[in-house]
Amino acid sequence: MSWHGLVYVLLAVTFVVTGQTLLKAGMTLVGPIGRERLKHPGALLGSVLQRWQVWVGLTLYMVSAALWILALSTVPLSVAYPFLGLSYVGVAAVSVTVLGEWLTPAQWIGIVLVVLGVVIVALTG
Repeated sequence: MSWHGLVYVLLAVTFVVTGQTLLKAGMTLVGPIGRERLKHPGALLGSVLQRWQVWVGLTLYMVSAALWILALSTVPLSVAYPFLGLSYVGVAAVSVTVLGEWLTPAQWIGIVLVVLGVVIVALTG
């Protein structure tokens, strides 16, 4: 994998993690969406759209998609795609350190396995 291909892939993953974190922050402010709120879709949409975190999160997803397109122009899909697994690692790390969430031992084991898979692909791709 070329260095610029690797940079595109890693930046795409970084923007996905950041975007996901901001979307979570925005939707936490909106609050739970249940049947009652779904009965008033206009008010719900307005509540979602007034959160800057949602807008920035969606924008970062678009930037990530553009970076992913650049990555795919230089990196084989079979090599690039497993790197998206790093987004699970990044989201888990942010969830624990920033959002104060908790992961079970089984979830940690899964994350370690994802990282090992990405390392194996990176070393052999």
